[in-house]
Amino acid sequence: MAQSENLVARYEAVRSSLDLGLREAPVLPHSPVSYVPSAAIICRAATLRDVGGFDETLHSGEDVDLCWRLIEGGARLRYEPIALVAHDHRTQLRDWIARKAFYGGSAAPLSVRHPDKTAPLVISGWALTAWILMSLGTGLCRLASLVIAVATGRRIARTMRSADTTLWDVLVVATRGLWSAALQLASAMCRHYWPVTLIAALLFRRCRRVVLVAAIVDGVVDWLRRKEARDGDDGDSEPIGVLTYVILKRVDDLAYGLGLWYGVVRERNIGALKPQIRA
Repeated sequence: MAQSENLVARYEAVRSSLDLGLREAPVLPHSPVSYVPSAAIICRAATLRDVGGFDETLHSGEDVDLCWRLIEGGARLRYEPIALVAHDHRTQLRDWIARKAFYGGSAAPLSVRHPDKTAPLVISGWALTAWILMSLGTGLCRLASLVIAVATGRRIARTMRSADTTLWDVLVVATRGLWSAALQLASAMCRHYWPVTLIAALLFRRCRRVVLVAAIVDGVVDWLRRKEARDGDDGDSEPIGVLTYVILKRVDDLAYGLGLWYGVVRERNIGALKPQIRA
């Protein structure tokens, strides 16, 4: 694989769409690893034949569709990051953006085939309400948000009730849950729902501040995660700075979201935009 000092190449070196990280995991919908790319997979041929192999009518997302059909058929899939498969990424900005939009366009056809597996956001209704109230910015809304957070902590305490559970354990679990929800919301605002986010920011001044914070926090947190993983890697590519990374991630998300919304219009199906809100 040819090395490049191109900024897009350096971004792809740490955040390729085909790179699912350094931690092994079971492959399950709505999990940290919801599919594995067909760029490097090992399967039993008989199992592939049983589910009909790849769906040749799909122009993208065929590996996601295959994984989910295998899971529905009772197969167990696992992601094992024990091998490295490299290729030359699209590093010209126009081609790179087009590719990201192409990937986004796969969501709507997948939602037609798997309507219960393509939610761009899976979040607790309590956490969602708490963060919406907090983002409104008024004193009353912030107070209501804190009340909901405390109530959520009490619900967690009841489910964790045991002799070995301490108040600190409950606080840690509740805080992690709220932080995870915040990151999910920030990512969804900037990626899947950015056209709605843009309209809200143009119409409401308060929304602009929320969007700016979400865009920065999502990008910086993702950069820190990728940097930590990259520090333990032996890659010889030049590292990418946080500012460049955040800018390119925003472009990445805009392109993906554009493809997503185009696919929704093309398929006349909004399933790929429906969040899954849990009690």
